[in-house]
Amino acid sequence: MKHVRPNVEKKSAIRIFSEHIGFAPEETTFLERRKFEHYYSMMMINLEDIVFERTLVHGSFSTYNVLTENGKVSAVIDWQDARFGDPLFDLASMDYWPTGFNIPDLYERFCSERGIKYHDYNRRIIGCKYYQTLGNMLYFARIDHYESYKTVVDIADNLE
Repeated sequence: MKHVRPNVEKKSAIRIFSEHIGFAPEETTFLERRKFEHYYSMMMINLEDIVFERTLVHGSFSTYNVLTENGKVSAVIDWQDARFGDPLFDLASMDYWPTGFNIPDLYERFCSERGIKYHDYNRRIIGCKYYQTLGNMLYFARIDHYESYKTVVDIADNLE
């Protein structure tokens, strides 16, 4: 009797990631597939073998999603991207778009002063930023916004 191997499709990083976040770009977009594959592999390398306690993560945390009243936080809004994951994801998200501040360094100093230590801190921050890069590349290619797409690629090219 002859064994027949099932025809197992090898999925591209674009397809794997697109299925994960729930949308994919059209085949005719300006998405640079080689760059996407490279950033995906960099994300996987940085997040490989990392163990962390999964916590509730906002998913798109920024000052735009924090409401204040009388100088105090009154609410955090925009939770549609919430998930359980790496607690450093929101920190990486806050630092993704250039602000002039190095938020991970400030937070690391804050934690150090309080005796809080994260294993693989820098790798986790970089890995989370690559994850955001992939989502942003797909999103901006999908809505055909090349300038924002190019900004994302520039950010990713300077992550390491």
